[in-house]
Amino acid sequence: QDFEALHLCKLAWAYASLGDKELELFPVLAEAAVHKIRDFSPRDLSALIWSFAKLDVDAPSLADGVAAQATALMKEFNAQDLANLAWAFARLGRERPALFEEAARTAISKLQ
Repeated sequence: QDFEALHLCKLAWAYASLGDKELELFPVLAEAAVHKIRDFSPRDLSALIWSFAKLDVDAPSLADGVAAQATALMKEFNAQDLANLAWAFARLGRERPALFEEAARTAISKLQ
């Protein structure tokens, strides 16, 4: 486990940006990220789940972990991270009512 949360995020983002769905890598990345989920910043959480969504890689335990941690940190999300997070969960077809309710409250407070 030499990888820190940021490294996991950057690795997933790089493959997603290239459009490279390295099938052996993403399940291992997801498992490693779940174990370090509390170490991710809001930006890294949104970038991580965005990477999986961009490649249509389904990782339910990762989605659960990101949703829980993002909900807890929601007030720290900036507009871009909030938009990326919402897009990723919508793209993955993952309904997370608590996450989307908190995201909506956060967006409203930032818009006013």
